[in-house]
Amino acid sequence: MSQWLEKMFYDNDSGMPLKALSQCLRPLGALYAWGASSNLKSKRNGPNAFRSEVPVISVGNYVVGGGGKTPMVLYLAKWLRAQNKKVAVLIRGYGAQAGVQKRVMGQLDFQTRQEVGDEATLIAETLMDVPVYVGKDRVAHAKIASSDADVILLDDGLQHAAIQRDWDVVCFKGPHPIGNGRCLPAGPLREPLPAQCPPQATWAHIISNTSEAWERSDLQFTMALHHISNLNQDKLAPNTPLHLVCGVARPLAVRQSIMSAGWQVMHMRALPDHGAIHQPDLAQWLQEAQRAGCALVMTEKDGARVDEKWPEMQHIHLLRAGLNPCNHEANEAFLADIARVAGV
Repeated sequence: MSQWLEKMFYDNDSGMPLKALSQCLRPLGALYAWGASSNLKSKRNGPNAFRSEVPVISVGNYVVGGGGKTPMVLYLAKWLRAQNKKVAVLIRGYGAQAGVQKRVMGQLDFQTRQEVGDEATLIAETLMDVPVYVGKDRVAHAKIASSDADVILLDDGLQHAAIQRDWDVVCFKGPHPIGNGRCLPAGPLREPLPAQCPPQATWAHIISNTSEAWERSDLQFTMALHHISNLNQDKLAPNTPLHLVCGVARPLAVRQSIMSAGWQVMHMRALPDHGAIHQPDLAQWLQEAQRAGCALVMTEKDGARVDEKWPEMQHIHLLRAGLNPCNHEANEAFLADIARVAGV
């Protein structure tokens, strides 16, 4: 997502030109909302949707880009694995090569990283022993995965009506979880937001601090920045000024979360979400950061788009972050629902 779109969708102080543009696009947003609602209502859990032999838990969101789906997939997969459940992850693979249909697991070489995309790489390499099925035909992968897994996590599955889900975990993020509340292209919503959370779902709000808590969510998580470290796990000193390279859907939100954690971001280079990172560019950015007396840092998702064998990676640090529940009781109730669905 470009920075001006992020501002138009999520920033109350985006300025009159962007506010006027969103207002002009409202009729198109209303038309999109009607079409999306009608289409999804007829398909969701309909007779033509595939029913897996094992439970399917989807992780998705109502808004485009940057909703915290990947951290939630990792959170759930780790918890289910700790309950001795065999997990499989199905992911479309944004940024993957066209037509790819592939099963990956563990540490990936650079060629495979390029084939399957950054999100699949991050999930596979973080979980290590959990198979990740990458490709547009998730029904075909669900049929394969259900023969070995106890439960399937369907990444970005809220609008994926071809597979019946047993539970939807819907992620919202930041101080404006639904942005300006409008549907595309006037706002960030992929479909109209229901008046309340559906019965077979959990609305999880990912926040920087408790002041951002949204009253309509079932529970909140903080996206905690655990540390900033290089490939050797050497941690960066907290007072180090940062030169941030960020190729995610909402780069401004990433920058704000880092600064909220007490770090100084002296410069940010926003890249296209899921876009390729080339070694000459990385070398140039590293030189720029070093000349400015800064450490070059990237998100873990950006780090999944490069070759760890490049010499520049010895001098680059990654943001190591993860979800922490804000309320123990709410999290226990959430996990109880997941346990019931997954047969724990």
